[in-house]
Formats: sequence, structure tokens, C-alpha cells
Amino acid sequence: MAILSFTATFDYTFSPTRIRFVDTSDYAGQGIATSVVNGSFRIVSPSGATIYNNTSYTNGGCDIDVNSSTSSQQTISFTPELGGYSIIYTVYDSNLAVYYTVTQSYTNSYVKPSISITQTANVIGQIWTQEDITDYVVNGVTPTKTLVNKLYYPAGSAGYGSPLTKTTAVLSTTTFYNGTQTSEVTATLTYVFTDGLVVSDVITGSKEKKVDGSYYCSVLCCIKTLERTKESYRGSNPIKFKEYDDIFQEVMGYVSLIRLSIECDGGASTDITWYLETIRALSNCTTDCDCGDDEFSRITGWGSVIGVDGTDGADGADGTDGADGSNGVSVISNNITVNATHNGAYTTLKSFSIPANTLVADGDALDITVLVLANGVVGNKNVKVILGGVDAMPKLSALGYLSMPNPASYQSISITITRTSLTTVFIKYDTRLANVTSYSVTDLGYSFWEPSISVADLSLNTNLLDIQGVTTSTDTIVCKQLLVTYLKKS
Repeated sequence: MAILSFTATFDYTFSPTRIRFVDTSDYAGQGIATSVVNGSFRIVSPSGATIYNNTSYTNGGCDIDVNSSTSSQQTISFTPELGGYSIIYTVYDSNLAVYYTVTQSYTNSYVKPSISITQTANVIGQIWTQEDITDYVVNGVTPTKTLVNKLYYPAGSAGYGSPLTKTTAVLSTTTFYNGTQTSEVTATLTYVFTDGLVVSDVITGSKEKKVDGSYYCSVLCCIKTLERTKESYRGSNPIKFKEYDDIFQEVMGYVSLIRLSIECDGGASTDITWYLETIRALSNCTTDCDCGDDEFSRITGWGSVIGVDGTDGADGADGTDGADGSNGVSVISNNITVNATHNGAYTTLKSFSIPANTLVADGDALDITVLVLANGVVGNKNVKVILGGVDAMPKLSALGYLSMPNPASYQSISITITRTSLTTVFIKYDTRLANVTSYSVTDLGYSFWEPSISVADLSLNTNLLDIQGVTTSTDTIVCKQLLVTYLKKS
């Protein structure tokens, strides 16, 4: 008596569904020649009905001609039911003129998963993200799967007819357009259930999202106008410059809140509308930005520096284009974590690594605000700036850098780093000292510039901006904030 075995696959990729079989019997180990055996199946459904019964054992009529192929050769279509199937496999041995039979029971518990997709259109940061969040687990079984994740652009846009395709659950890109974007996920699935039943399926789902960047463009216009007004007073009218700089810093705080809202919930928060209206009010904006008349124009963002999908070279290039293509402003770092030092040697209070290709062209700049707080009266407190491992304020090295003599306990440092070439920057410093108990200005501090500080190639390398402080034990010095704002030259 031969020992038989087989596998059964319910293949939902066909309509109607098909059943495929593979004979896995060890005929050679049992001394049976495959040339003398053919097999056929009878299938009983959960309702008790016989839905398939092949009684032919000829080479062409049987289900499996073992000598030719161990896979079934007949097309067996059926309508799947949930529940237990009984499958009887009978093999005829023409050499001995005997039949061998094995019966296997399978429970079909497969219910097609429903594709679920999240979509986020970050108009300010110029990044579109879609993610397949489908729960593919069926009856405790996780399938092997292959994904095709596609983004279809609006009809009428430059991207129409050329969808972006990836094979990962997350698709991110800086290329998207005003109008309706369509996300589509196709999953090829294979389940192997505990009783040996195999299920194959391909499922597809899609989701649409309409993007409208015109309102955000108008708010960006307000910020750019405010920034230009502020800069027009730099060096010529300190009072007006201070007035507009204070407003600009407050506005950029709301920009940071907007970006946080987008990162947390994709900009779905109702607060974001209030932030935008507050920016318009603070900047005294009376005219809208001209975003153009193209209903399906490409979203260009606010000039932020955002990397996208390091594994996809094309997307990375798009990220660079976004930074280079906008004449705007963007907060790229706002560090308010506090660290203290009182060890008698210069120690990093805060630092920020300036990404490669941030300052793309000569005239691009970083506007940096540093807030330092000191306690104790044992000795002076000192602050210095290192950029790319190089002293960024050599003019003050002989003076002990930015000194905070007692009783001054608060120092506000404004730093503007402007690209002058691929390997040099111009740095301007303005500082103010105050008594920490009242925060009233006691001294204008320092105002000077370093015309040429050498840095590593700005297009290829990161450059670490390192704010360092020193005190006399047991005094303390902390950096309350390091705010880095990107300014794109018009």
C-alpha cells in the first residue's frame, strides 16, 4: 500500500477561484515507478456537496500524470465557501492494477483583506507621503506579500500618465501637484495555514486626495515680505530692525508649530488655520502671493530642506530641487533641550549639523538665534562658536570670546551665516546681555563680523555648528535655545 501526500492551493487570483494540487508522494522511496501511476481528485465542500469528481486515470484525463508533472493539469474552478473541505486523492497503479487513496481535510477561513491607505500632503514642507497600513493577517496567519505602491497624478498636470511606483509600504516624494492625487496599492499574497491549505490572492485598493497649495503660498508671501523689510533696516536703523526682528521670530515660532502639526497628524489639526491667520496678522499682510493660474501646477513648498527616500535616487534629486527652487524661509531646527556645564573647560552646550547642500548658492544664509542663561557669581561665563571644527569668531579669541561678566546672566546671540563660496562663509554676530531677574538689557554686548571662515565643501559635506560654553566651578551655564532658520536668496 503506497503512502500518498499532496498540497492544495485555493487560487483567488482567478475568477472564478481555482484549486491547484501538487503530488508530493515519495514514489521512488517506495519502489514505485512514476510511469505507472496517475492520480485524480474528489472534492467535498463544507455544505457536503461533491463539487468535483474526476474518475479518469488516463494520461490525458487524470488530474496528475505523475510521470509528466506532479502539478495538476486540469482546470478546477469553484466558488469558495468558508468551512471544512474534504479532498480525496486516488492514484491508480497500472503495473499492479491497484488504487491508492488518501483523504485530507482543510478549513477555509480566508476572507480577503481590505486595502487601507493613509495620505499626507505636506504643502509647506513640499513632501507627499502615502502608506499601506492594511492588516493582512487572516486567522492568525501572516502572508508573504509583494507590494506595488503607486501614485497617480491629476489629469492635466505635468505628471499625468507617469505614475510614481515603489515596492515598499511607504511612498514619499517631493513631486506632487495641485489637484487630485490617487494612491493605489496592489498586494500579491500567499498564505500557508496550519492545516497545510495554501491560499494565493492579489488584492488592489485606491484612495484619492485633493491638494490645494494656493492658500499656503499666500502666507509664504507674507513671511518673505516681512523678512525683506527686516533686512532693509539691518545696519541702518537698529530700533526698526529690532522691532521687525522680534515680529519675525514670533512668526517663525508659528511656522514651527505648523510644521509640528504636519509631522504629527499630516496637518489635519484645526489649529493650523489659526496659526496661518496669526502669521498673516503679525506680518501685516494685505496682498496675496501670486501662485499662478495653473490649476494643476506642481507644489513647490516653502523652501524647506527635506530629504526624501535615500534608497531612491530620483526622489533624492527632487528633494534638492525643492530647496533650490524656492525663495523662502524655513525653520530647520529649534532645539530647546537644556544641558548645563561647570567643569572649567569649554563644553558643547548645543550643536546643529548643517546638512550638505543646504546653502545651495552664494547668498543663501542661515539665521541663528542662541539664548544662553548663566547662574553663579564665582567668575565670568564665556561662549564661543565652532563651525566645521574651525574657530568661527577668531576676532574675539584674545578677549575670551563672548564674555558674560557678573551680574549679567542672560545673553542673546544673533548669528547670520552667509555662503560666499563652496568653501567659505561670511558670519555676522550681534549679542545682547541682560540681568536674568528682569531680562532687561544691560549691555548691547558685541556686534562684529568674520568676513571669511573656511568650511568643508558645502555641497558635499555636513558642517557642525557647535555652541560651546565655559564657567568657573560651581557656576553653571546653559543654552536655552538654538533656533536655525534657512534663508534662500531671492
